[in-house]
Amino acid sequence: MATLSQGVAAAPLFSFDMALLLGVFASILAIVSLKDQLVSSRLSTCICMREIKFTQCCPGLSSALMIDVACKPIEWSHGASSCSRQQLLLLNCCRDGRRILFPFEGEMDVVLFTCEGEMGLRTGLTNSSVADVVTETVPRRVASVGVCYGTSGDNLPPASTVVDMLHENGFTTVRLYWPDPAALGALSGSGIRVVVGVPNDVVPNLAASESAAAEWVRQNIEAHPDVSFRFVVVGNEVPADQAQFLVPAMENVHAAIAAAGLHHVKVTTAISQGTIAVHIPPSAGEFTDEAKSFMGYVVAFLERTRAPLLANLYPYFVYTLNLGSMDMSFALFTSPGTVVQDGEYGYQNLFDATVDALYTAVEKLGGPNVHVVVSETGWPSAGGAAASVENARTYNQNLVEHVWKGTPRRPWKVDAYVFAMFNEDLKEAGVEQNWGLFYPSMDRVYPINFST
Repeated sequence: MATLSQGVAAAPLFSFDMALLLGVFASILAIVSLKDQLVSSRLSTCICMREIKFTQCCPGLSSALMIDVACKPIEWSHGASSCSRQQLLLLNCCRDGRRILFPFEGEMDVVLFTCEGEMGLRTGLTNSSVADVVTETVPRRVASVGVCYGTSGDNLPPASTVVDMLHENGFTTVRLYWPDPAALGALSGSGIRVVVGVPNDVVPNLAASESAAAEWVRQNIEAHPDVSFRFVVVGNEVPADQAQFLVPAMENVHAAIAAAGLHHVKVTTAISQGTIAVHIPPSAGEFTDEAKSFMGYVVAFLERTRAPLLANLYPYFVYTLNLGSMDMSFALFTSPGTVVQDGEYGYQNLFDATVDALYTAVEKLGGPNVHVVVSETGWPSAGGAAASVENARTYNQNLVEHVWKGTPRRPWKVDAYVFAMFNEDLKEAGVEQNWGLFYPSMDRVYPINFST
């Protein structure tokens, strides 16, 4: 994590029709008649529906309908399924820790999901065996964010204990800054998805040698077949004077990942918020001139390989660099109304404005399809201006609850990682030592609920 060095420059999603609604309710009745005991204890007075994307259920399936039995208000929406078999319906009993996806006629494809929609099990079933499937459960509490697990401390708990803590708090994704063998060993078979970093000092060597990149992948990725790797992050906030090595290293690691048959693992990098010159208004978002010198190549790589851009975004630093010119409520998600009006889009918080500004900057460099992942964000609990336990709790709790809403321009879930798991005493004194959700003793720094 680097402090911010740059200043701050100044419709309904889906359609709905009555025929679809009647069809959905007819399908609900079919489910209830099929197995009354399956749903009678969980269907209640409110039934909501939203579009959800699936890529692993059957070939060509682009979306399905979801009935949410948890009675959480959701906009009515629908999406057409292109699955060649039958219409699919997701019965969401997330309050009980279960989600089931199945068609209504003939043999059923049943999929159990965690509460964030990740596939856990798929099997072919007949109508008579549905009741057996619903006895299977998935985690009851799933965090809406990932977490960054740094190791710059001499008093941190062992990795096996940390993995237990991740499970206990519902975290399903974790970011590691280097391929720590102890952490990877503990995460093996855990079901927790892992974002792993290539340290900055290794990047030049991987840029210079395809064989070095292949060896790095063998030792740190292929050597852990039971770890669920998500991204390999080549460099973290690589400084501009080292940026010439960045894309060549990403290319070599990408080639090595592909050669190993690990096509689901995406190769990317993580950038600092300091690379963004203009945050407000978001429609004017732009990289600094220095960042443009290498970000064009990064964006081209990500666009071609369909990998996301990771960005460490800290409203805390933007706020503290502009003390007196910005209300803290805009940074803490607590503003009661719109603060920045940008055309038809109104912004109530700095996080959304920054994410959308970054998307604008990326699009200007030719990356309209590059997805942004917020790979670090948080608020310190001590050590500097506006750093307090209460502010840290407010920011992170509001973040957890807000990411599901998305941003004004992109109203779907923001993929975000809270920084950090622990306070780390080997970091620079001040705020750098005080970003943790937990003390090394494993006690919480403040009460927080990571699931919504």
